Amino acid sequence: RRDAQFHTLISSITQHPFFEALTVFITILDMVVIALTVEYINPGMCRRKFLFLYALEFSLKVYVEPRGFWKSGLNVLSTALLLVSLVAVFIEGATSFLSFSPVYALRAVKIIIYIPSVLAVVITMLRAIKRTVFMGVFLFFMFTLPSLDFYTWTTLL
Repeated sequence: RRDAQFHTLISSITQHPFFEALTVFITILDMVVIALTVEYINPGMCRRKFLFLYALEFSLKVYVEPRGFWKSGLNVLSTALLLVSLVAVFIEGATSFLSFSPVYALRAVKIIIYIPSVLAVVITMLRAIKRTVFMGVFLFFMFTLPSLDFYTWTTLL
């Protein structure tokens, strides 16, 4: 790399435990501000500032590890939340009658990335939902197909 010194500096910043703690603090502060924007704070300015911080975090992490960043599903989730928030800001700026408050509240999902116990619970719930859906589809076909077959044969006779 031509920018080895700068890359080393950014890498040391993003891999420092304080950087992760700062990211968690910013996410929690964002959730508090989202809760307060209902009555007390101008939401547009706050949304853009937090969005800038999230985009900065994303840029730094991708700069340090461009290929490895995308291997983690949690980083992909964080990127998807960032992109949805960016689209919501631009659409909300173009129209005055649409509200994207639920989209901004989705950024609170990002906190699960940094709390291992919550992440473990979410992963376990997603696995359980996956198994439940598969079982539901299996039971649906197990009871529906024989009924259709019986109905088909009785109408043909």
